[in-house]
Amino acid sequence: MLVTLLEYTISKGYKIEGWEFGNELCGGGVAAKVNATQYAADMGNLKLVLVELFQYPSSLPKLSGPSGFFDREWFADFVQGIYPDWLDIVSHHIYNLGPGVDPNLEEKMQDPYVLDNAAQTYKDIQQTVQSFSPWSSVWVSESGGAYNNGGKASHTFVDGFCGHHWGISVHGYAGYDFYIRPPGFLPTIISWWKLWSPQYNNNGAKPRLLKVIDHFYNLVLLMYGDFTKVLLCMFVSALLFHRLMGRGVLATVHNGPPDLRAYSHCSKTKPGITLLMINLSNSTEFNIDVASDLNIYAPQDVALPSVGSVRMFGERSEHHLTPKDGDLNSTTVLLNGNPLEVTSSGEIPPMNPAVYNDSNPLTVAPSSIVFVVLSNFKAPACA
Repeated sequence: MLVTLLEYTISKGYKIEGWEFGNELCGGGVAAKVNATQYAADMGNLKLVLVELFQYPSSLPKLSGPSGFFDREWFADFVQGIYPDWLDIVSHHIYNLGPGVDPNLEEKMQDPYVLDNAAQTYKDIQQTVQSFSPWSSVWVSESGGAYNNGGKASHTFVDGFCGHHWGISVHGYAGYDFYIRPPGFLPTIISWWKLWSPQYNNNGAKPRLLKVIDHFYNLVLLMYGDFTKVLLCMFVSALLFHRLMGRGVLATVHNGPPDLRAYSHCSKTKPGITLLMINLSNSTEFNIDVASDLNIYAPQDVALPSVGSVRMFGERSEHHLTPKDGDLNSTTVLLNGNPLEVTSSGEIPPMNPAVYNDSNPLTVAPSSIVFVVLSNFKAPACA
């Protein structure tokens, strides 16, 4: 069956970036499991099939697996059982909020200590792969906040804090915690999308088809009823992440409480950097100062450049995402105070930033997601 599928894609001239073998069969498994030695042998056999069918190395698709929940001992045995350079991608799943039916799901989405649990998984799998299969990249092949369809909060604003496939905190961890994020890292790359206008008949609204396609992943979402005019927070935040955040990830720390999450990347299309800040608190507003520490390991007798507030970096552009009426269960996202809805022709509205000069302080409102582009920030890593 597998060989037939491979031969079919070749006969049609389809360009397949990679093949992933299995789903949630590793470690303790979910509905079933395969031991690491057998799984590695099967992956090796698949590699031989790919080499035989694809005549030129340049056309050889990537091989990915095991695509399941991380188990350190199982993953170590698995990657050691495969010939060097044969496994291109070590893939895993992460759902750090547990089941979608959890009655405390919404509270977990706003709990910084629960969100922090994902960081250790990223570090552990990176360390394992680096030790036993350093030629392989590490990918999140499936992720979200809560498994089993995400629960009742999956379409609301609070889902943008961690949520279903496009969780922003997962973005930040995956970039910052020494985590290899290739160009096709699923939650961060949305390279093309189209939204068709809804059609109505006497039986009510037909489903609107929202088609999101990234470089390695096709996802179709059916949106019904009132959702046909709504841009969900998980989509808006992922889209802004893709448009603003470049591939260069910068170490970012802050001296505030854990309710404030802060990440920074080289900007994608402009000079400087882009900050991403998430305020999990529903009552505290943060005033932000940005400091540039160019060399934290410089000798003590070397004078370091002075650091200061965000005002030293000149004009900046800001995207502030907040829920309508401050209700975290709202499906309407406000961009800089204005509701985001698709146009009558089914298009995404302009997502223009608010532009501020040096005289305006930088603030992060309660229960908000904020992107800030500092074009005049000089980061050597972004040169």
